[in-house]
Amino acid sequence: MSAIFRLIVLVLFTVFAISSTSSAAIVGISGVVRDSTDKKPLQNVTAFAYDSTTGTKAGEAKTDLNGYYLIMGLTDGSYVVEISTEGYEAQWFNNKRDRSLANPVTVTAPYITVGTDALLVKKGGIAGRITERASGTALGGAQVTIYDAVTGAPVGSQTTALDGTYTIGGISSGNYKVKFESPANGGFLPQWYDNNPTQDAATVVSVMSPAVAINVNAALVHGGSILGTVRDSYSGQAIPSVRVELYDAATGGLVTAAYGGADGTYVFNGLQNGTYKVAFKATGYFTQWYPRKSDTSSATEVRISALDSITGADAELMRDGWITGSVTDAETGAGVSYVAVNLYEAATGNYIKYVFTNSVGAYTFTAVPNGVYKIQFSPYVSYARQWYKGKDDISTATPVTVDSPAGANGVDASLAKAGRISGMVSDKLTNTGIDSVVVEAYESLSGRVVANAVTSRWFGYSIYPLPPGSYKIRFKSTTDGYLGQWYDNRNSANDATIVTVSAGGETKGINAALMRGGVITGRVTDAWTNQGIPNLAVEAYDASTGLFAGSATTTFSVTFPPETEPLQA
Repeated sequence: MSAIFRLIVLVLFTVFAISSTSSAAIVGISGVVRDSTDKKPLQNVTAFAYDSTTGTKAGEAKTDLNGYYLIMGLTDGSYVVEISTEGYEAQWFNNKRDRSLANPVTVTAPYITVGTDALLVKKGGIAGRITERASGTALGGAQVTIYDAVTGAPVGSQTTALDGTYTIGGISSGNYKVKFESPANGGFLPQWYDNNPTQDAATVVSVMSPAVAINVNAALVHGGSILGTVRDSYSGQAIPSVRVELYDAATGGLVTAAYGGADGTYVFNGLQNGTYKVAFKATGYFTQWYPRKSDTSSATEVRISALDSITGADAELMRDGWITGSVTDAETGAGVSYVAVNLYEAATGNYIKYVFTNSVGAYTFTAVPNGVYKIQFSPYVSYARQWYKGKDDISTATPVTVDSPAGANGVDASLAKAGRISGMVSDKLTNTGIDSVVVEAYESLSGRVVANAVTSRWFGYSIYPLPPGSYKIRFKSTTDGYLGQWYDNRNSANDATIVTVSAGGETKGINAALMRGGVITGRVTDAWTNQGIPNLAVEAYDASTGLFAGSATTTFSVTFPPETEPLQA
């Protein structure tokens, strides 16, 4: 290829490139950002362009080494430009602090709008020194926190140096409140500038960027203290890592909490004058309130006055009592899981709490106060309920005693598979099934109701679960007039035929054929006015024996209907 030909190709390519660039002209906003004090260019400052009408962000760019930025990809229109970076006050063009005051920048294709420059002002700060009031000694490690005076939100914080000084920068122009807090374990009372106890009362510190508000100092004073030692009441040994909680005696609110050391000692420092209550909590021990009280209402108040120190706020904690045991299958000896084990107070019969057996049938009650208890084992499926030891009710259950620091172990149960009694209840004349008859199973010896069921005309009844044993079955009278009876067609429990249930078995065919009873109806009136009298009790007695046979109550319709207990013919 000749040199002339190569020259022609190069010229054509250059013309094409220039033509292509012109057809896709760069449209945008550019400027230079500098420090307002030394006028040096600022790198990595972000410039944002927003549509001046909708407020939608249209583009952004960062400044280079020379402080130059170029926001590209904009369309014809009007924009407002925000320029911001860390450590400087954000600014809207031209040198405005608020978007609503910003000067609009017009962009027209195919040109770049230049000269959208900014001189950024460094943010201000707050500086000072913290000392101990009594001695004037510098307090290193104290915490200083700055809060917005209007919103109350924290905006910056710092720990003082060894000489007690601090300088918190990056604070925008505005009004602030400053809080000073004790170094760790220093025991100094917190304070707000200038020597004020609360945020509301604090003196406002004004910051005007780029200036730093200086001499925002504090002289902290020691607060009161409460200290003591926590030991095991049985062994006298120190209890390590006890959680000790301090409460405001007036409000009941938690003030603070601390953990005891390996030697059982604890301390609360930096306390304001006031009255407090102290609670001690440790795993495996009963919670105790000072001094040796069981609850906050009986706890003694600890009073701090003149910021003094209260020593000897000790505690001797009593170990938890416990009850443990296992529940097994009476036939196989295997552990039975998910049995509800219920704990009752023996003296009152009051229910206390429950636990479930685990996968191998074991259970544990913890934090059981000294006392006498009764235990019920209540399986959800397959097994019959029982009380310890194999008893049928709470009155006969063997008591279990807990006497801390000892617990009660081996409170076991061996559960028999539950049995079932089933049958049909029908009309004696029509032989059709009867709905909603209540069927009850009574323990044959004690006469105690163990369980019941309600009939269905199609499926009869099934009483489950039942412990193995002997029962008497009662079919109760119904609201639609059927007379009740005991199995097998008996009039009383004394005459009832005994039904036996085996472990895991079903005693079937315990049926009943019921007859409707007779009905007496009438009207009760006032002898003078002949008006009906509602809500009057009417009773029927057997004329031969004098025994009560049934009753009813007159209604507002001035007749009395048959009672739920129909009359025997």
